[in-house]
This record gives sequence, C-alpha cells and structure tokens, in this order.
Amino acid sequence: MPFLLLLLIFLLFDFSTLFMLGHWIGGLYAFLIMIATAVIGVQLIRHQGLTTLRQAQARFLAGENSSDEVMRGVSMIFAGMLLMLPGTLTDLLAMGCLLPVTNRLLTRRMLGRTARSGIFSGRFQDIGAGPGEPRDRGFDEGKSHHEQASRDPHGQPLEGDYIEHERHRDQ
Repeated sequence: MPFLLLLLIFLLFDFSTLFMLGHWIGGLYAFLIMIATAVIGVQLIRHQGLTTLRQAQARFLAGENSSDEVMRGVSMIFAGMLLMLPGTLTDLLAMGCLLPVTNRLLTRRMLGRTARSGIFSGRFQDIGAGPGEPRDRGFDEGKSHHEQASRDPHGQPLEGDYIEHERHRDQ
C-alpha cells in the first residue's frame, strides 16, 4: 500500500510539473514536447528491443553469458517506456537511464539482484525450486526431449500425447 501511495504522489507531482511547463512555455509547445518524447520512446523501444535480441542471441550462440546485453536492453526499454508517459519527471528519469554512466550503474544493480536470485546462472534450472528444495528432473539429466515431453513427473504419459509402442510391422 505505501508503494501505491508513493506512486500516486509521484504521478501527481509529475503532472503538476507538466502543467507548470505548459504555463511557462505555452500549452501547445508542452503538448508537442510530450508527443515528441512519446515518439522517441516508441522508437527507442522498437530499436533497442531488436538490437538487444540480436546481441543476446549472438552471445548465446557463441556460448557466452548474455546477461549484460539483456539487462542493458531492459534498462533502455524501461527508459523508452518512461519517455512514453506524459510528464516531465518521467522524462528526466528516462534521460537518466539513457546516460551511459547511470545506465551502467542501473545494469550492475539489476545484474546483482538477478545473480542473487539465480535467474542468469548460466544453466537451466527449475524456477520454483529454491535452495534446499528438491529439484524436478530437468534437461540436464540425460533424457531426450521426447522422453521428457511425453511423461509427467510421476512417469505417466501426458494427456493428449501420442505414445509410440514398439510393434513389428510383420504381424
């Protein structure tokens, strides 16, 4: 609840600064600035999303950890979303995300949080299993994908899966 209250206060303050800007430079110019930042935000999200996907895919295929590119892309996309929101404070926050110094700081902070949670650990793992909890069978246990996909954790066939029985065609 306190988070929602802080968010509401921030948004009210953000809109009030937008109205003050409109009073200072004129409503039409403030509106044009608001539209321009929204267009820039959409273009940033579109460009950064594709670029991040390509870079992460290239590093993943090379066998390297792609978490740096992913987090940098996430911070850029977050900046684009902030630019799309009407308001001057959100635009200033977005500009802070776009600056290389603050972008690196934000990326390091996000990577630190994800490293503690184990999201980018470099291997496949069950998300639901925490430390000390039994882990379900995963892709690294030597079974083929077909064998894993056709059985539930108890070894029973999944409903709707086709199970091929070994029969001789001679009979």
